[in-house]
Amino acid sequence: MLILYCFSFALAMLLHELGHLIAARVCRVHARELGLGWGPLLCQFRLGSVRYKLHALPVGAYVRLDMNELQGRPLDQQVFMLLAGIVVNLIAASATAGTAFSLMNLLLAMTNLLPLYQ
Repeated sequence: MLILYCFSFALAMLLHELGHLIAARVCRVHARELGLGWGPLLCQFRLGSVRYKLHALPVGAYVRLDMNELQGRPLDQQVFMLLAGIVVNLIAASATAGTAFSLMNLLLAMTNLLPLYQ
């Protein structure tokens, strides 16, 4: 059961970051890298202008956006890119309601909403 939750969490993180990446593409903000996990690098590949990396510890994920391009966009586009990951997680949670994957997507979406209240 623990392996199922770990796999579901890693997949939810990947979907979350892909949401940011797709939104950045729509808004024409360059992304250099998408990574899943931390620690030692297991494998990597390049697809187009983005390098995709998989690390040994599945405890986080990230997209490296060009911050100058991001900050140069109108506020509505910045908010769209920042909220895209949360929206993707909420859609995935709704589509898979009642599963471990749904729970992991909901937890990830909710914990990413917390900084908005600070």
